[in-house]
Amino acid sequence: LDSFHLGGNSMGGYLATLFATRYPERVRSLWLLAPAGVMGAEPSEVLEILESGTNPLVAESPEAFDRLSELVFVTAPPMPAQFRRPLLARSRREAAFNHRLFEELFGTEPLALEPLVDGLATRTLVVWGDNDRVLHDSGLEILCGLLHNAEGIRMARMGHVPMIERPAETAMDFLRFHGRVK
Repeated sequence: LDSFHLGGNSMGGYLATLFATRYPERVRSLWLLAPAGVMGAEPSEVLEILESGTNPLVAESPEAFDRLSELVFVTAPPMPAQFRRPLLARSRREAAFNHRLFEELFGTEPLALEPLVDGLATRTLVVWGDNDRVLHDSGLEILCGLLHNAEGIRMARMGHVPMIERPAETAMDFLRFHGRVK
């Protein structure tokens, strides 16, 4: 693809932003949902847990899976057992890879987004939940203050994954941003 709209949540938002800073001529717009990498943001609950040497974002037991759900949602969507079991099994299978990926991206010296996005002209929608326990919502103002063409939305009573917690509202914000609805 030569030209496209690009978005991502958390680590995906971090990677989407890195791509847009390297290839701004290809990215028509960015949609960032609580992107990782805003190093000037206030510490979040999860970042403080990570500092202690535990990664609550990789669930390898039913208890860790429940704790992860508590950390990413304000109001967790219902999850029937027939979905929960395969998701937990997948999380267990991919745990070593996810730990390694996390360490490689955010280990000793993570690449901060702030100096990279300062002045980036790509039209950007930045969305953050006001109750995000994974990445502190103070990142919203930081990014919007550095990006030249950004709109920010702080969603009330929202956790880290708005596209799962309140998908219709999140989609409507995206469509409004692109002028598809009023």
